[in-house]
Amino acid sequence: LKTTGVEEPPLPALPWGGGKVMSGFYAAMTRRMPLKTAVPEKTDLDRCLGLADVVFLLVGKIVGAGILTVLGVAAQTAGPAVVFSFIVASIAALFSAVCYCEFVSRSPAAGGAYVYVYSQCGEFLGYVVGWLLLFDYGVTAAALSRAWSGYFVVFVNAVTPADWSVPKYLVSYPFTVAGVPLDLNILTVVILIILAVPTLTGVRGSSATTAVVTSAKLFALLVATVFAFAYANEDNWKNEEHGGFAPHGVTGIMRAAVMVFFAYIGFDAVCTVAEEVKEPRWILPYGILLSLLICSVIYVAVASAMTLMVPAHELDDTAPVAAAFDGQPHGHIIKIVVSGGATIGLTAGVIVSIMAQARIWFALARDGLVLEWFGRVHPTFQTPFNATCVTVFAACFMGGLVPFGVLADMISCGTLTALTLVCVALLVLRYGGPTGQLSFIIGYVVLATTAMYVPTPVNFVLGGGAASVGAGLMFIPDQSKNDGEDVFRVPFGPVLPCCGIAFNMYLMSFLASSWTWIGCWLLVGLASYFGYGMWNSRCQPEGQALRP
Repeated sequence: LKTTGVEEPPLPALPWGGGKVMSGFYAAMTRRMPLKTAVPEKTDLDRCLGLADVVFLLVGKIVGAGILTVLGVAAQTAGPAVVFSFIVASIAALFSAVCYCEFVSRSPAAGGAYVYVYSQCGEFLGYVVGWLLLFDYGVTAAALSRAWSGYFVVFVNAVTPADWSVPKYLVSYPFTVAGVPLDLNILTVVILIILAVPTLTGVRGSSATTAVVTSAKLFALLVATVFAFAYANEDNWKNEEHGGFAPHGVTGIMRAAVMVFFAYIGFDAVCTVAEEVKEPRWILPYGILLSLLICSVIYVAVASAMTLMVPAHELDDTAPVAAAFDGQPHGHIIKIVVSGGATIGLTAGVIVSIMAQARIWFALARDGLVLEWFGRVHPTFQTPFNATCVTVFAACFMGGLVPFGVLADMISCGTLTALTLVCVALLVLRYGGPTGQLSFIIGYVVLATTAMYVPTPVNFVLGGGAASVGAGLMFIPDQSKNDGEDVFRVPFGPVLPCCGIAFNMYLMSFLASSWTWIGCWLLVGLASYFGYGMWNSRCQPEGQALRP
């Protein structure tokens, strides 16, 4: 991509009079990749997928990995009130998803949050989103492989003689380095190395394989939920000895909501089937919203069943849904079914996460924002070989050493940040052009963000200021109404995007420890962008390349 294809007006002089050098940097950081506004009319693929097909695909993609893994650590934080944590997380997911839906409707095959933010907020913020997605998918592969080891151990121990079990040191060997608690998991590293083979050599998915994996996950959850309700004991929700229904109050519920947000990740996969959907501009956005609602119901049902059957503080960290049946009637058979289905589902999840991160490396390299080395394709296997090797190595390091709870927090933090920028991008699309005031959007984001991290009563003052600025957007004309496109549009003007930004920021305020990891990753990304990406980006007009 060498040119935007549209002659854009010259950028105005910088307000601080930065001169040619600073103007050049500003121009580079704000140059935009054009958003493709249509799926190709002609495609070799059969447009046969309707709304029900898309909903099934997305439910299969979203449900499983998160609820199978994060329920234990979240329940230990919020107690039985983890049920409300899932509801809070679903509200946050819906706020962000509805903004994502408008972009999907406008450009179903564009490629997700990275392209959407790149097209509206400029190259720098688009790169930041892409860099955060690299972090998310890499850590997701690490977290899922660590959870895989937990369910695999439960499955193997359940099908082998009672006097034999998987050695404990293979899945957990705690130690400390410079005061940082780590937990060596050898089995996680082994499974990642094994699964690297199909991802490096070119695994090919099919609808039949997807259906089998999805069915295995959903069947495991169905069996677990039905039997857990059958063994329910309402005293487990009272449990005064351990603080009752909400032992840590609202703080515990919100803290757990951040953890379980991990369970709602995956609706961005809708872009992969855009060319096979009958009416993608409408079916895709409504498919996203319906699938999130269905997933929310499933999650609340599973969380309720598990915490009614077993005291919340006793749920296992890595295999909560299977290990909960220890000592229950027919528990041995149920554990085999649940752990077997979970192992199949998590195996597929690890492969998808590795492939997704490798493809993002490939996309960034193709756009000139990272080294071309990451985008090299293997001549035989036709896969991004170098990027996949880097992904597997990083996942082995993180998954083999970092405890699962920390990994889940890191994923949620990175994803919330990326989705917040999608909400900002929608505000820019609607109100940030020639007829709008970009300063209103910047002011709202700054005030809303600052309000989450300052003490009372200053936060109330800043929050009121953010609300006032957000309300001011209501009086700015929506510049997208006259674009002539028949697309899904976010209702209620700027209300939902502003709520999405504020809600996400509020949840991220509970992730102070994760910001260290995110901050270090972003510093590496900034060094990469200003040292390489800015100078080699392909999103620039011919003859106007930025040079150091």
